[in-house]
Order: sequence, then C-alpha cells, then structure tokens
Amino acid sequence: MVRFTAALAFSLALFATDAAPYDLADVFDGDGAIFEKLTPANLRNNSVLKAGSSFQWLSSRRDSARYQALKRKDVTFFSEVIPEAIVRFRDGRLSRIYVAVYNRGDSDPITDEDTFDAKIETLSGKLSEKFGVEPQDSRKRLGSKATVMMRSWNTPRVVCQLRWSSNNRGSFLAEYILASLEKKQNGDVEDAVVAKAAKSAAELPANVKRNADGDVYIDGIPMVDQGAKGYCVPAVVERVMKYYGADDVTQHTIAQIAGTRNFGTDVNEMYNSLKRISNRFGCRLEEHYTFIRDVRDFRRFIDRYNSVARKNKAPKLKIVERNNMLIVDETMRQLKEEIYRKTRMDDKSAYKKFSKYVHDFIDKGIPLIWCVPGHMRLIIGYNDRESSVVFSDTWGAKFEFQKMKRDDAWTLTYGLYTLEPSRRQTRK
Repeated sequence: MVRFTAALAFSLALFATDAAPYDLADVFDGDGAIFEKLTPANLRNNSVLKAGSSFQWLSSRRDSARYQALKRKDVTFFSEVIPEAIVRFRDGRLSRIYVAVYNRGDSDPITDEDTFDAKIETLSGKLSEKFGVEPQDSRKRLGSKATVMMRSWNTPRVVCQLRWSSNNRGSFLAEYILASLEKKQNGDVEDAVVAKAAKSAAELPANVKRNADGDVYIDGIPMVDQGAKGYCVPAVVERVMKYYGADDVTQHTIAQIAGTRNFGTDVNEMYNSLKRISNRFGCRLEEHYTFIRDVRDFRRFIDRYNSVARKNKAPKLKIVERNNMLIVDETMRQLKEEIYRKTRMDDKSAYKKFSKYVHDFIDKGIPLIWCVPGHMRLIIGYNDRESSVVFSDTWGAKFEFQKMKRDDAWTLTYGLYTLEPSRRQTRK
C-alpha cells in the first residue's frame, strides 16, 4: 500500500508538472470581452477560458466554479502560481472573476511587512499597465487593528479591484491579496467589504421547496468551498450572507473578523466569533443549543453517561484531572459509542427541541448553523417520512445536499445557531 501510494503521488506530480500553465491575467483587460463570451456551457471546454477545465463546479446550479491549487498548479496570475480562483455567473453569463493571489489559509505565510508591501506594489504596477488608467485607493476598517485596503482600476466597461489586508496584533501577518474583475452594470461596482444582509426575513419562506420524496429544504443557498484550510466557520457564514443577498463578502474577510487560524476557529471562541460576525453583517445571532457550555454542564453529562453505563453494565467514565484542571479530551476518549448515543437520546426534552428548531427555521427559510465535533455545517432541510435532516457542507458540489437520520444528527450536535436578517421589511 505504501508503494502504491508513493507511485500515485509521483504520477500526480508528473501530471501537475506537465500541464501547460495558463495566466488568468490574460483576461484582465479593459474591454471586458470575456464577460460576453464565457458561459457555464463553455467554461470547462477551454474554448473561451483556456484554464476552464481546471475549474470545478461548486454547485449543481453551475453558478460558480473554483480552481484550487492542490494537486494541480497550472493556473497563474502575472506568472505567479495562485492558490485559488473563482468564476461566478449570473443569468447564464459571467459576472465576476475572483483571484486569490495570496491568502493566509492556503499560502505560505508572509510575516515581513516590507515583502508584503512590495508584492502589492509590483502587482499594482502590472494592473495599471494592463488597464492604462490610474487606480483609486480607499480603505475600510474591520476593527481597531484591522483595515482592508482597496485599489480600483475603472474603465468604461469593467472594474478591476485589488484588496489586501494584514493583521498587526503583536506581530505582522499578511491576511490576503485578492484581485477581481467585474463588468459594470448600472454604475460602479459595489466596494463593500462587509456588506449587510439585503433581504428581509419576510422574503425567505419563498425559498423553501417540497418534493415528492418528502424532502422539505431551502433552495438557493450558494456553495462556498473552504478547501483544505480550517475555514468551516467563515465558509458557512459566507454562504449564509450570500443567501441573504450580501454577495460582496469572502471567507477570508470573515476569517479575519472571527480570528480564525489555519487549523480552524477555536471551539471555545466559536460563539464569540459568530457574535462579532453577526454584528458586522446586520444579522441577529441566536444560540438555540449548546451541548457543553461549562464545567458544570460537563460534570452533569458525565453523571448521565455513567448512569446509563451502569444500567448497561458498561465501564463508567473517569474524569481526568491534572493540576486542578479538568482534561476534557482525555476524559471523552473513554466514551463508548453505544452508551454515548443512549445518553444523548435519553435527553428527550432537548431532542424534541432540536427537532422543533429544524422544522420551525427551515419552514421560515432560515438555515441552521450546525456545530458537530470538529466542524461546522448547515442544516438546510428535513424529511419526516424518513425521520432525517438535510444538511450541506462547505466542500463543493458533492456536499451541497446530504441526508442523515435525525437521531444520528442529534447525537452529533454540539451547537445549533441561526443568523437571521435584522431587516424586517422588504425593500421597495
């Protein structure tokens, strides 16, 4: 098995090396011809965008596709290998090309401010030469120590925008460099970094669909692929905000606000991170369930677990403590799956509330932010005939519509939240 794996890795490396590089900067020009030619139907045949076959659809709706430099590194931007690129479509036509020149989650970290600044200026010079106009600078503050810088090149047909940000909390760390190209429609392109929810709660029930199989689910939640980085929280929030009409937002900006690190958002800070995010995006965060909130909750769970274990003649859990500290991970590693499941299912009141939350919010068109061990995803529907929930992960088209038995979903639930639009009335 080791030899086979090594051989496979070697062949993939050859495949990536042999692929002819394609530079996305070639379509960054002032006439915007790519917006008239590129469609979902011709994206992957390379007839318009030569790198099109390197992109993978993010959803079955084929409204966005993503290139990710994991095994393949055949897409560049001004000859520099990039970690990610996304093309988005609206009404069957290209609406935006988005290029991550650098992002903290996928790239080798940049910890030298001069290096980061030089990278920005070099890229800006190339874009100025490309578009033949002088850029306009602006900035948006995300907090006391976080600012997003924006530089825009405006032509009669398109706007190219460069955004970058860094974190100066103690020591310098580059956050991201993002380049985008968008066709002008009815004026200038939106330049909001933290856009507010554009839809009201009253508009959302129209997105709820029911099919012949008994599935009741929210349709039209855009897919965001977090990739290999631990950005499940930012990716989930980006999906929700795009669903609420705040299109001009990225998981990279959200990660900066939330304090997400490459390996993910700290579980103990998850609620606080969501709270900071909700305030910025014009939404209300509601916490509906938390499995273990504090030490008292944990000890109560251990007592319930040991009671079930005793009835089933199974080993009891022994709380691991060192230096007057309770070691949760080591304690939980003693769990027996069958006993744990019975313990969770014995909490009939909480299980009933979980089922009710799923019904109530899905029927209102509001997805539930679902925290499970080590991950966050969305509950987007239910099926009472099958006693199942419909959920969606942040890993692309294959993961946008999945099902799980309701009992199994409940036993996995560590937290359940909603972000609801603060706006109550439909815009006129």
